[in-house]
Amino acid sequence: MKAMVLVIMMICAGLYSSAQERKVLDIPDTISVIEQTAYNGQKFKGLLENVNMRQLYYLYKLDVCRYYDLDEYDTELKRKAFKSTPEGQRLTKELGAKKQKIMNSKLYYIFPFSANWGWAKEYNLKTRTFDFSYIIDDDEFIPVQEYVNFRQLLIKCNPVIKQHREKRYNPNTDRYSYLNTLKIPMSEKIALPIEENIEDLALVVEFKMQNMKYTQRQAAIFNLTTYCLQGMSTKLYIINKNTYEIYFSL
Repeated sequence: MKAMVLVIMMICAGLYSSAQERKVLDIPDTISVIEQTAYNGQKFKGLLENVNMRQLYYLYKLDVCRYYDLDEYDTELKRKAFKSTPEGQRLTKELGAKKQKIMNSKLYYIFPFSANWGWAKEYNLKTRTFDFSYIIDDDEFIPVQEYVNFRQLLIKCNPVIKQHREKRYNPNTDRYSYLNTLKIPMSEKIALPIEENIEDLALVVEFKMQNMKYTQRQAAIFNLTTYCLQGMSTKLYIINKNTYEIYFSL
């Protein structure tokens, strides 16, 4: 009883932080996590530890030779023949079990607001949405109706979340990119503490893996391939990237 009275007195005095009342997002170390960084692409953690997007594509396709970098099997026929050997069957079974585990579990894409390369991240009073902008290179962009684009990611989110795309041309590189703005509806009351703590916060998309896709572009004599993960969102959060306290969920 005394403790409750003390808390009430602290609230009245403005000394009891609302942050103490926030729920915490629990992301176990064993869960698949893809974290966006400002300059080094993406970090893969949990079930995806030591995997990159290219390897994830080969894992999804159960292409054991390319996944394990068995370069001596450099044609389709050689790869098919290897998969029929006892070693090939063993590796295919192991890869299949790993794929199933990833497909059955939740994945988390974490995009710190500080890693959006200086683009907008603020509340829009006219549309009553929190607007978060970031650049996607043309070769990482695959337009799919009703899916939100991130870098090397396509995720179908809650339909109330909209995205605005602006195609841009860079004459220095002779390449195109997209300025993508995610528009997340919320009230001013919720948005204000997000703006006040923006550099410590991150967007988190909880989703299930559906498919892997790729795009290709020609650069001189090389044909460059970029791999993209496609998924279905089950929840979206804005959290403190250090404490995982939840500021917003949808």
